[in-house]
Amino acid sequence: KYAAEGLWQDREVVLEAVRRYALKYAAEELRQDHEFILNAVEVGGRNRNSLRQALTFAAEELLQDREFVLEAVRRFGCVVLNYVAKELRQDREVILLAAQHHPHAYHFAAKELWQDREFVLDVVRAGTPAAPPPMNVPYYQAFTIAFERAAEDLWQDREFVLEAVRCRGLALTHAAEELRQDREFVLEAVRC
Repeated sequence: KYAAEGLWQDREVVLEAVRRYALKYAAEELRQDHEFILNAVEVGGRNRNSLRQALTFAAEELLQDREFVLEAVRRFGCVVLNYVAKELRQDREVILLAAQHHPHAYHFAAKELWQDREFVLDVVRAGTPAAPPPMNVPYYQAFTIAFERAAEDLWQDREFVLEAVRCRGLALTHAAEELRQDREFVLEAVRC
């Protein structure tokens, strides 16, 4: 804070200062730098505090940059979603990648994604115990979130419900009432 202004543009000085929570004084040019911000987290010890500091003081444009966010999620997990632009919470790849680290990432998914049939089925499939790593997230959490958040009209879609039931029989409990009263449908669902 008290160093000469020019020193806050020096990468080495600023990275050292990051260890002492001084990133907010870094020059804007450094706070816009993709690699610098990722390195700041590494230098800070890859812990929650260093991540919070780096992303809190990162330039807004960086938190809207899809490639930066994907790399940050790959390295540091779903906690990154606390800081990213809302538009990126509508990005299925960002959310699914973050969920590989922890299913809590699904809570950040935009409402529009929960209306997307394929996204919801991806979430349900990700929670299937037989899913190949790294998509095998703690399955009860993935299912619970998917069942709670999926758009209501999806539960009226016969094919959607059958696909969900193939992954997890409990999906039948969320099916629309008319489907659950349809003898042929229930027989088909039970046979899945």
